[in-house]
Amino acid sequence: MNPTLPNCWRRLLRSAVLIAITFLLVQTKALAEPDEVAAQVGDFQVLISELDRDVAKIVADRQPDESAMRLIRAAALRELVNRQLVMNYLKRNDYLPNNTQLQVRVDLFKEGLSQRQTTLEEYLSQNKLSESKFREAISWNMGWQKYLEKYLTDENLKAFFDRHRADFNGTRVHAAHILIKVSADATDEDWEKAESQLKSVRQSIDEGKMTFAGAAKQYSQATTAESGGDIGLIERHQPMPESFSTAAFALKVGETSQPIRTAFGVHLVYCLKIEQGHDNWKVVRDELVPATRKFLFEWLAEKESEKIAIEYQQGLPHFEQGTNKIVE
Repeated sequence: MNPTLPNCWRRLLRSAVLIAITFLLVQTKALAEPDEVAAQVGDFQVLISELDRDVAKIVADRQPDESAMRLIRAAALRELVNRQLVMNYLKRNDYLPNNTQLQVRVDLFKEGLSQRQTTLEEYLSQNKLSESKFREAISWNMGWQKYLEKYLTDENLKAFFDRHRADFNGTRVHAAHILIKVSADATDEDWEKAESQLKSVRQSIDEGKMTFAGAAKQYSQATTAESGGDIGLIERHQPMPESFSTAAFALKVGETSQPIRTAFGVHLVYCLKIEQGHDNWKVVRDELVPATRKFLFEWLAEKESEKIAIEYQQGLPHFEQGTNKIVE
């Protein structure tokens, strides 16, 4: 413990550390060293055990087939790589704590553990965690929070709201869709066949050979087929899947989306009407905070990917940078 810290600050920090213990138990469990490296991202590494941990969370009790598991692992790896890309940015721009600041936080963590009648060594052993990865996790939390304190401001929340107004101001879209069902155990070929079919249908609609409603009655496998695919008004974040809503809210009245995938299959989405909302950014501030935080994270990762070399373990499936194409 740093002896120069006033008692009041020590008490506040000690409380924060007790909360952080629970967070770190989830975030850094099973990162033991030595460990195989899944990806080298500039100065930082993604470990195979980290990837396995995140995949296990996503899969839970499900039993995805080989094709689905390949996609899940690639998606989980991309998220971990993005975090390490951001870590490189935080390091280069002096957001990460120095050794003294980091040690103060580690000492506070130790003190919090001692109140639970355990030691740091026991904690690391129980969680199969190396000290280097433990310190990296703390460094990440401190650096990312420091960055957010600077940029997750009301000014930036308002700017984000202005750029994505329809996503947050209560706007609703009157949508219709055409669905080609694809089963959970479908192959890549099955998905591509459904997408190809809907691309052809979309072309016919765009060329005026049929209306969207007529195409829905003829081709859609959804229960809304007889009503021309009409599903009524939808909000930006409910009740439809995210990829569906994203496509719907990107359309102008009378436009048809490209084929999009959901857990139900492949869809064409059509915009019948837009009902404008009128909420201001302050009303939806609680929704803006996580959305803006996610945007900042992804924006930093994308920017860093242009500067930082990423080396993947040979034969490990991963997304080609900037695409949704899986390579090995």
